Amino acid sequence: MSFDVAAAVASAHLTTPKTAVLVGATTGIGAATARTFSSVGVARIIVVGRDAERGEQVLAACRAAAAGADGIQGDLGTRFVPADLSTRAGALLCARDLATESPIHYLIMCQNGVPRIPLQLNEDGDVSSFAVQALSRFLLPQALISAGALPPDAVVISVANVGKTLAGLSVDDLSLKSMSARTNLGAWMAQSARDSCVLDGFITEQIARYPSIKWFHVFPGLVASERFQYDAFPFPMNWLIRPLMYTPMAKSTQSLANLVVYIALEPDKTAEAAGNFVGPSMNALKPGAWASDPANRAALWTKLEAMAA
Repeated sequence: MSFDVAAAVASAHLTTPKTAVLVGATTGIGAATARTFSSVGVARIIVVGRDAERGEQVLAACRAAAAGADGIQGDLGTRFVPADLSTRAGALLCARDLATESPIHYLIMCQNGVPRIPLQLNEDGDVSSFAVQALSRFLLPQALISAGALPPDAVVISVANVGKTLAGLSVDDLSLKSMSARTNLGAWMAQSARDSCVLDGFITEQIARYPSIKWFHVFPGLVASERFQYDAFPFPMNWLIRPLMYTPMAKSTQSLANLVVYIALEPDKTAEAAGNFVGPSMNALKPGAWASDPANRAALWTKLEAMAA
């Protein structure tokens, strides 16, 4: 896209009340996006996360950002929703709570389930990181749709890896429990690719099944977050990534927040220019090979619906 996204967001001012829910927004891209939504006049900001203290700090920053913003009149409404998205029950409980905020105009999901070695299983038998990174991003919007909390013109944005593929991925082994023969690095990379397959797959289905809602999958690339989890990466990736944070390759959380807010405010323009799978430079991306197979997506959807039951 040939224009400055940051400038477009800086000049945006909403004049009708809107509610934004930001999941995984106590730090990083999510927190920056919450503040940016406040600055453009969103009327109500709901932050979902695990750390109440950090959540309240983000909301205080949102109120400060809203104080000088043009747009709707009145105080910014804010609320922190504590949630544990590492289990199916936790995600569905969070969705029931969020449904009380209906209508939700913008649902932004930035929760970060970093792959772990060895695999850490939850009470459902799912790998906990997969439950956070992928499964919760299916459960939350689906439950909100069922509750009537997402209006027909809602915008749902998931910030995570786009376009990776894992050959041979089976919907009967989404937690990759059968990959014990892989090296630590190979197992980590397989989990990351699996997350991308699942996210690309069900988001493609959501676009087709719920066409009035605007669905986007945004790949952030390398982001210099204040709480970047270097130790979550296996050797030698943890050594290689650290110096890259000090190069132009690493984008700021604010630059990604500008992109997410622009997409939320201008979903039709975004879809026309870059489609529904968007890179950090507002570039068009495509789902990976596994998620591009209709048979895989159909099997995945059936499996995820069963997991949500």
